[in-house]
Amino acid sequence: MFNSLRFRLTIVFTLLAVGPLLIIGAIFGLQGSASQLDQATELQRGIAQREAREVQSYFDEIENNIGLLARDIRALEQLDKAQLISVVLDSINSAAYHNIYQDVAILDSQGREQVRVSGQDIIPSYQLVNRAGTPEYEQPAATGETYFGPPHFDPALGRYLMTVAVPYTALRGIQLQGVLVVDVSIEALAELFRESEDGIKGQSTFILDQQSNVIAHSDVGFELGTATFQLPTSAGVAIGSTGDDVVLAWDSHQFGDQTLFVVSEIPVAIALASTQSSVSFAIGATGVVLVVAVLLVGFIVRQIVLPIERLTKVVQTVREGDLNVRASINRADEIGHLAQDFNAMADQTQEFVTSLENRVAELQILADVNNRISTILQVDRLLQDVVDLTKERFRLYHAHIYLLDETRSILTLTVGAGHVGRQMVTEIRTIEMTNQQSIVASAAHSRRGVIINDVRSSPTFLPHPLLPDTASELAVPLIAHNELLGVLDVQSDVVGYFTQDVLAVMELMAGQIAAALSNASLYEQAERTSRYERAMGNIDRQIQGAVDMDEILQATVRELGKALRVSHTAIELRLGDGDHDQTVLVGDGEGNEQYE
Repeated sequence: MFNSLRFRLTIVFTLLAVGPLLIIGAIFGLQGSASQLDQATELQRGIAQREAREVQSYFDEIENNIGLLARDIRALEQLDKAQLISVVLDSINSAAYHNIYQDVAILDSQGREQVRVSGQDIIPSYQLVNRAGTPEYEQPAATGETYFGPPHFDPALGRYLMTVAVPYTALRGIQLQGVLVVDVSIEALAELFRESEDGIKGQSTFILDQQSNVIAHSDVGFELGTATFQLPTSAGVAIGSTGDDVVLAWDSHQFGDQTLFVVSEIPVAIALASTQSSVSFAIGATGVVLVVAVLLVGFIVRQIVLPIERLTKVVQTVREGDLNVRASINRADEIGHLAQDFNAMADQTQEFVTSLENRVAELQILADVNNRISTILQVDRLLQDVVDLTKERFRLYHAHIYLLDETRSILTLTVGAGHVGRQMVTEIRTIEMTNQQSIVASAAHSRRGVIINDVRSSPTFLPHPLLPDTASELAVPLIAHNELLGVLDVQSDVVGYFTQDVLAVMELMAGQIAAALSNASLYEQAERTSRYERAMGNIDRQIQGAVDMDEILQATVRELGKALRVSHTAIELRLGDGDHDQTVLVGDGEGNEQYE
């Protein structure tokens, strides 16, 4: 009874009967909250204005530094490419602008790139482009003023960049000499925000562009690139950048045609922390008589609410996709039973999802392998692609294929994955079908897949010095039209890697391989027969048109060589009456030789 949630809720509701005595404290608390909220809003407005000035100073300094760099370039009497690169690298590698200048390009008066340095990489001449017609050239060239481009996200760097272009004229004139274009990282502003927020709990500052993209955020864990934020109509309480209720304010600054908004926010719970403390004190001071009751209510509510909140967070985490979390609530009441049931359900769901993901991945691999081999009609190429693809897609240690010879008694290693596999093939490795210590022979003889999940403890394992890390092995027969063609043997460097599910997938893939191998063999046989028939037809036609025996023999050896695809063909004839035999050797293109 005492472990019943119903019993404890009954006590809580009974104690809530004293709630009217706390109404006065609540009224004072609301008034204090409103006052505290106004103060928090003003504080955020001041922080936003201060940080906006920091942003203005940052870009002013960037513009001045780029202008100085442009003057250094203009000071060069002859624009030697090596000197230009040296000046640009010195600027990029300077302590003040290291990791700030991401891409620097020097354009001539026609908009053509003379030099471009991206990070620490010097772009070769053949990759330089003409930027005539782009805003970073046209606008500063036309107005003579600094151009600020819209912020753009660089996925490789994981940060936003802003293009700043500064024109410069000839050293002794007003004619445009060129434009210096620099992609400036905005990430440094986030560092400035973090330094300003040091010691302010929960404080966050971020920057928005004109398209409402979050381009810099003081929270190091905030993901840029796709995050957007819509500014509310007025400062105060709103939904913050992380989805929580916050108190926020903002300020803006204009940079050329670009407007950046600096937003400052703090969670409502932190902003009103002092008010909440005052309310708690007022409630506690309403009377000594209620102190014990309030403490008792707080204790009981905590005992009820805290486990529910913990379980709710676990449920939310699982709903968001993390199936590894579990509820750690050890209680004997309904909440404890609910947590146990939820953990059991989560275990089953995780096992099901994991199994489903593995099956989907394996079926996708099967589809990829089938698509790859279905169009290959050359046996050698087919087998090599199969073992290479199998090893790569299933992340195996090794894969190779044994083919059964014409006597149906010997399995010969025909193809292997990678350099090791090719080296093993050169060893002409064979396995007799009667070899009881070979997993390959066992799979071929039984026509069923065989698994060894720990080769160290298995007597049916034949080690090879080129594969010292083999820990587990699986062999499946290649069977097409009920005929054994060979065995697919795969190995892993992980003990227990091959499960029954993996075996089922490998058997499906072995069927695909066997069918493709059978089709390729039939195609090669048909192609070879067709080639022979064409050769016989050609020989017959040329014999009919020949005028002497020598022409007949030459046509025969020539067409036979083409049909058999050999480098040299010859016919040896023995002519004579028995006492004076004479041998004639007719070759393809090398003339006839006679000898006794």
